[in-house]
Amino acid sequence: MNRVKKFWNKYREIIAHNCTDDLIADTSLIYWQNKLFAASIIYLIPFSIIAVLPGMYVAYKSSLLGLIAVDSLAVIIVFIVAFVPGISVFLRKILFNAVLYAVSTALLFYLGSFGPGLLYLLAITIFILLTLDTFYGYIALALNTLICIIIGLLIYFSSGEILILHEYALDTWIAVSVNLIFLSATAVVLIPILFKGLQSAIIEENNLRSTLEIEQKKLQSSIFQLKDKNEELQHFAYSVSHDLKEPLRMIQSFMELLNKKYADQLDEKARKYIYFATDGAKRMSISIDDLLEYSRVGRLYTNTELIQSYDMVQEVLQILEGEIESKDAKIDIGKLPEINAVPVTFRMLIQNLI
Repeated sequence: MNRVKKFWNKYREIIAHNCTDDLIADTSLIYWQNKLFAASIIYLIPFSIIAVLPGMYVAYKSSLLGLIAVDSLAVIIVFIVAFVPGISVFLRKILFNAVLYAVSTALLFYLGSFGPGLLYLLAITIFILLTLDTFYGYIALALNTLICIIIGLLIYFSSGEILILHEYALDTWIAVSVNLIFLSATAVVLIPILFKGLQSAIIEENNLRSTLEIEQKKLQSSIFQLKDKNEELQHFAYSVSHDLKEPLRMIQSFMELLNKKYADQLDEKARKYIYFATDGAKRMSISIDDLLEYSRVGRLYTNTELIQSYDMVQEVLQILEGEIESKDAKIDIGKLPEINAVPVTFRMLIQNLI
């Protein structure tokens, strides 16, 4: 079973390689026409054994040597189309359809209405439209018409010993052949309309896919730029925090040294000013830390916790004490609840509100 599967896979691989073109994009209609052609060859060869071998046996028994020759030639050409490398896909299609026409015409002449000749002519027309473009469909229609005209002329002149010539009167043949031409013409007109719609759909899908890929690349680029900007902002916040806190530390340090070394020489008012300067430096340092923390909110601080909003407001009032006094402002605080919040963001909110 595994050997059969390996053989079948190798068989399909060879025919698919020979009967398709890797350089054609899968968004092209030609790509799918080639895929259909390759699939037809893959399954035609094993399926044709069911029809060809019994047919050749009957032809041999009936001494129809011409039909045997045509069938034999058809088998050879189909194997060339399927397995011989170095032939273009277009030429393979032409050879394949030409041999189908030869077989169909031979069946029509040798077997008459008992054979599938007329049916094959219609099927070939449809197959040509499916695997080639509309131009070759019109050629198939012209060939069908020409074959019917030639048979009609032979019937009219009663020329030859071909079986079909003795089955039909001219008017009967015209009635039969007109149906073939009508169905062929209908296929030539309608199938390209279907293919045109499919081609438009393929092009539109390809354009949408390209647009989506471009937008995705733009979005990815924007995400990278935003990430870079966030990193720059974080570095900037650290740098500003350090640069601002350094002079505050110096002020606080010198104020403490001044208070410690000259405490006995300073009056109450001077000591109060030193206290205000030191306390202001501390609160300014806290504000800078809060600002740094605020710049990191959303990246690091997303978890809430239970906080006493009243205590948080008191902390903010201490930070803003100097500004409150300078404006002679009065702030009354009522009863405030416990809340679930991110401490840094809540502190910044209260500070900005006040």
